[in-house]
Amino acid sequence: MASEVAYKHNAIERDRHRLSKELAQELKGQMGDGAYLFCVEKLSGNTEQPKLWRDVLTWLTETETTKGESNERI
Repeated sequence: MASEVAYKHNAIERDRHRLSKELAQELKGQMGDGAYLFCVEKLSGNTEQPKLWRDVLTWLTETETTKGESNERI
């Protein structure tokens, strides 16, 4: 079961834009929660890279979800 979860996680990462994780980390570090709004503004502005910005939003959401789960366990 754990190997299936690990495989699915790796498969998802391969399907994402290659710079989305790094971009999400940088935006979160510089803008905090404003990173979400920045990505939504990019998507609403007819960007040439909609997949990139959707993937960045996904990374931001996953980071928050994971952080929240780890805080609940402590």
